[in-house]
Amino acid sequence: MISDHEIIETKFKLDDGENKKIVFSRNFSEGKIRGIALHLLEQDWNYTSNVNVLYENLMMNIEKVVDKISPLQVKCVERVNEEWIDTEVKQAQKLRDEYYKVFKYTSNIKYFEKYRQGRNSIISMIRRKEKE
Repeated sequence: MISDHEIIETKFKLDDGENKKIVFSRNFSEGKIRGIALHLLEQDWNYTSNVNVLYENLMMNIEKVVDKISPLQVKCVERVNEEWIDTEVKQAQKLRDEYYKVFKYTSNIKYFEKYRQGRNSIISMIRRKEKE
């Protein structure tokens, strides 16, 4: 499905189980999206009336152009071992994020206050655990 939405960047993370993670990414900035669109517009699409053939060629052309204009980049990133971020902190972060989502959806100030309280308690929790 083709839409007007622009993808800025896509990332795939693979964990090797140690202190590194492998990140695959493509850069889909505005200029690159335009380049892909221009390349696809230059193609001759009137050579057949078979919809299935046109669809296969469209998908093949998109794949070729994306690989050419925005190649897949592989990066190996080392993790920072943050021992103080444990299950308790992660659960508090998840709850804080839920409050923020509900606030954005409903614009109810009560949820924003709960978000702020959660944010502040997480910061103090992390500071306390760093000192331990």
